[in-house]
Amino acid sequence: MLRIRPVADGDCRTLWYWVNDPVSRASAFRSAPISWDEHVTWFGKASIDPTCHIYILLSQNDQPVGQVRFNVGVDRSAEVDISLAPERRGEGLGAEGLRLACAHLFKDAQISRIVAHIKPDNLASIRTFEKAGFVRRGERAMRGHASVRLELDNSFCSQPQHGSTASQPKPEESEMSDNLVFRLATPSDDARILELFRLSFGRELPLEWWKWFNYRCPCGANRTSIIEDLDTGQVVGSYSLLPIKLLLNDSEVSASLCTNVNTHPDYQRRGLFTRISNYALGREKDFGTPVSLGMPNQKAYPGHMKVGWEVLCPLPFLVKHDCRQRSHACREVDSFDERLDQFLSRISSRFSFLVLKDHHFMNWRVVTRPDKEYTKYVCEEGSDLKGYVVLKHFDDQGYRKSHILDIQAETDDILCELLAAAESFAHGRDELNMWTNPHNPYAHSILAQGFYERESQDQLIIHFNFGERTPLREQAWWFCLADNDVY
Repeated sequence: MLRIRPVADGDCRTLWYWVNDPVSRASAFRSAPISWDEHVTWFGKASIDPTCHIYILLSQNDQPVGQVRFNVGVDRSAEVDISLAPERRGEGLGAEGLRLACAHLFKDAQISRIVAHIKPDNLASIRTFEKAGFVRRGERAMRGHASVRLELDNSFCSQPQHGSTASQPKPEESEMSDNLVFRLATPSDDARILELFRLSFGRELPLEWWKWFNYRCPCGANRTSIIEDLDTGQVVGSYSLLPIKLLLNDSEVSASLCTNVNTHPDYQRRGLFTRISNYALGREKDFGTPVSLGMPNQKAYPGHMKVGWEVLCPLPFLVKHDCRQRSHACREVDSFDERLDQFLSRISSRFSFLVLKDHHFMNWRVVTRPDKEYTKYVCEEGSDLKGYVVLKHFDDQGYRKSHILDIQAETDDILCELLAAAESFAHGRDELNMWTNPHNPYAHSILAQGFYERESQDQLIIHFNFGERTPLREQAWWFCLADNDVY
């Protein structure tokens, strides 16, 4: 059974995480991600606005699981908006939360009806509102989009519904076999892990790539936790974390990158995603790894949120079309040397968040990788390295992209030279792109070169493995395509 309370100052960041969840953004009439600064400004105004009522939905153990917001108009009607914690979707909490919040609003405010506008293709939300007692009142335009209008009048029964079964375990979880073992993988498990990947995703990982990725990273071997079914001998789940070095605020810390989580198709919907996640992340604490990073796809996102991951920031793209040949002062290289380490030591103090990649790591990542080819340019002054850029072509169903996987520069002039080299590399392609984030120190200069920002579903998430959250200074963050294992 849910409870309700008014919003508090401490809810600001939680609401920001929820509103920037990809599912929430896709269903909103304004789908672009909302920046932290924009959210803080809105939250400050909404908190003191007498026409805005925000309620926080609480679970039985007093954990926030959602919010319901009402904006009261001059015609004694209120517009309603609801969002749930991503990990609690699908439990029937939406209708229960709406009934509870609407009952409170009818009691607290002198209004005659509550109105909702929902995109016509968002059938799940429409059903949720109807289950809560709302009635369809046709369709109309809403902020340039078609919408279904639903209404609830003040004759609505104000008594909250009881008997929620959201906390009851799924039958499959209690009936699961006891012959499942959770452990760290060894090289003898490689063939079964690769077979699990094939069954889960319908494609094969080349053994050569697996050996490169799993065992040759300069920061250490990939730590893969597995679930083994002792009855069949199969590996039925895996969770991989790649060791990396991370600059976090003023400290260099050991961190890890979540590169793959999957469960056997025949074992899904049994809670194994949660169990292998908790096991693997618990082992990271044993390894002395305070934080892990990840970029989950939309299918895996709710599962990650359920085990304590947090959204760090969205990762939209900076994009440029019609790239042309440009003169530049950069030199193409085959590999990186110790000068990269010296360069990194000079620029790292600018950042409060940065994956540290010395020349050993960079050569492993973009020189020795067996399945992809990368182009590397450097900008030099005498014998000193002043900047670099890593590039790659990618064809996506006939659409020809070029990626800036990584770029770093000591000055704005050096950055412009590297961008000129990147544009020349992308000449004749459909677009040149790269990841950005709300605290990208290069964003202004890159936008000045004719790039524009395009939203994406990509988000950077973080897990604090020691249990205590470390506040991150919003000084300058850098996270690029080269920091992900896919590109």
